[in-house]
Amino acid sequence: MGRRGGLLLVLLGVVLAGAAGVGVYREAQAARAYRPPTALVVVALQEIPGNSIITPPTLGTKEMLLTSIPPGAVATANDAVGKMTTENVHLGEVLLKEQLADTEGQSGFAYELKPGEVAISIPAADIIDTGAVRIGDHVDMLITLEPPAQQSGPQPAPAGVTLPATSQTALQDLRVLAIGSVGAPSKGAAPTGSQVIFGVSHEDALYLKALKDASNVKAELVLRAAGDDKVAQTKPVNLQSIIDRFNLRGN
Repeated sequence: MGRRGGLLLVLLGVVLAGAAGVGVYREAQAARAYRPPTALVVVALQEIPGNSIITPPTLGTKEMLLTSIPPGAVATANDAVGKMTTENVHLGEVLLKEQLADTEGQSGFAYELKPGEVAISIPAADIIDTGAVRIGDHVDMLITLEPPAQQSGPQPAPAGVTLPATSQTALQDLRVLAIGSVGAPSKGAAPTGSQVIFGVSHEDALYLKALKDASNVKAELVLRAAGDDKVAQTKPVNLQSIIDRFNLRGN
């Protein structure tokens, strides 16, 4: 009876182990077959500045777990195209309904401008014709003032003295709305043209107007690095500044 009982216990153990193994296998198969619920959301395929109209090429879709989708995520591109962004939307970011404002199907530069901004055009500078500046980029304006030989004003130049031409950074962080002829804005494009349109404050628009009308002012634009909005501190430069910096003096 002892040997037979022991054998029965061994057989029972084998059966129980087999049953446990079958249970674990079935659970593993079920877990492997289970797929957490997902859904498609709209994401930005490029940097989309605030106060700009959403266009189809800027959007894509991404499948995400339902538990990972942020509240208010836009589900289809059709729900966003034609609307205006209320803030910057970064590359790969899930687009949210709260980031969009309805333009009622309208588009144009009025919807590109931020509150308190106006659009103004100036003749294009050399860098524009190279195609280096794109719509949506930010630029600084450098100016060179060429005073007349005899300057009228509170402190006129002495007779026979010609004041030196002076260069300085004027307006900074100007946002390019369009280049050349006005059409539907296309960020990322690199058009060339004879005019550049900026979105600026009312005050900066007055300065740009005065600079554009001045016959003794030459302007140049320089392209800013993406995301750089710091104000640069520069000193005026004239011929004497160049001589001093590079030690251009004869022995």
